[in-house]
Amino acid sequence: MEIQRFCVNGRVLGADDPELQDALAQIHETPERPRCLCVPGGLEMYVARHRQFVIKRMPETGNRHALDCPSYEPEAQQSGLGELLGKAVVERKSGKIELRVNFPWTRTERHSVARDGPRDVHEATTSGRRMSLRALMHFLFERAGFNRWSPAMQGKRNQGVLHKYLLEAAEDVSVKGFALSERLYVPEPFNEATHAEAAQRRRDKLAVLRPRQGRSPLAVLIGEFKTSEVTALGRRIWIRP
Repeated sequence: MEIQRFCVNGRVLGADDPELQDALAQIHETPERPRCLCVPGGLEMYVARHRQFVIKRMPETGNRHALDCPSYEPEAQQSGLGELLGKAVVERKSGKIELRVNFPWTRTERHSVARDGPRDVHEATTSGRRMSLRALMHFLFERAGFNRWSPAMQGKRNQGVLHKYLLEAAEDVSVKGFALSERLYVPEPFNEATHAEAAQRRRDKLAVLRPRQGRSPLAVLIGEFKTSEVTALGRRIWIRP
């Protein structure tokens, strides 16, 4: 299967068809659903909107798509994430995903909060399995499709590709009530011509980490480790762009 094809309101369109966006705009937020035509009769999908309209598979239907379809996913039991589904990975009917993790999402200054003071509603604990930081990385790489081999991608999984698809994988995902896309930083590939603009985008992205009222939000950074050095406040880590 070279190009994924969809049936949208009676029309058959390829994933690269220039008319696809207009067709999806007409059915967005309506009961009409596009169908992926990778198997006879097709499979229902749904339309989400980010920077543009995107067709996504319905929950728990990944294994029903053809093996060579971009929407295919093996059954959850065949993945290390299988035992976390429904417990640490909660997929809503809207297509949004909630992750329950075992690591903090906010650092609180101890002296600024009374011992018996109220807790943040997003920090409340619940029973059941939780996702580790490593499992979160595996989740993102799998959701981005990097767990699949494609001859067309040989030698092309560079920093630019990682940046694009890992950030897309974080969309519609929340952790402790906060959008993961707002707390995930993947460095852009270095480009001398756009270095200043990229630096400004980095500052804007990481501004979410500024402490407020004794609470410091935390984030996840995915990049290639270069080196680290000791500082008065701990360690400074260098990540290769």
